[in-house]
Amino acid sequence: MKPLLVGVAFSLVVASCASGGDTADTDAMADAIADGVWEQSQADIAAGEELFEFDRSDADCIGAAVVDALGFDTLQEAGLTAEALSEEGSIPDLGDMGLDAAQGAEVFDAMDGCIDFANTMAEVGAADMDISVASAECLFDGFLAEESFRDMMVAGMMGEEDTAVDPLADPAFAGTTFALMSECLSDEELARLLEG
Repeated sequence: MKPLLVGVAFSLVVASCASGGDTADTDAMADAIADGVWEQSQADIAAGEELFEFDRSDADCIGAAVVDALGFDTLQEAGLTAEALSEEGSIPDLGDMGLDAAQGAEVFDAMDGCIDFANTMAEVGAADMDISVASAECLFDGFLAEESFRDMMVAGMMGEEDTAVDPLADPAFAGTTFALMSECLSDEELARLLEG
């Protein structure tokens, strides 16, 4: 079985921001983040690396949600401005901005409210693992309910290396993986996965 598609979320990694500034400043920052996320998604598509559908409204939602989650001041303290983001045209890893894991988790939750990681990964995972979408949704809902799995995804957003794991081979995930597979997959799906 291939390592689970943690990279699905990472392709949308977004800078975070911080609360302060007037409405115009906050809106400009949200727009700049949305532009960066959108431009990155289009670059991924051009490179053949985009794993699922992503439209401009998703980027707009992420920009607003992340600013709302962390606020304008944190962004300023990280040395980022709407102007700088617009000039760079890309979004740095959260860790490069000096943010900690707790802030990374806030960004993850904000993004999840816009694109629903479990359902998004399920759409890709169903085809990749040759299982039904319903089975994949059950599986990824279960994974994202696990703190260790969420921590791994947040670590990837922070820019930490080697965060992708094979959930069947890694001892930290094997027990949870087999339990979820038994719960979510049909006997036929389970047999195909274990054979692969």
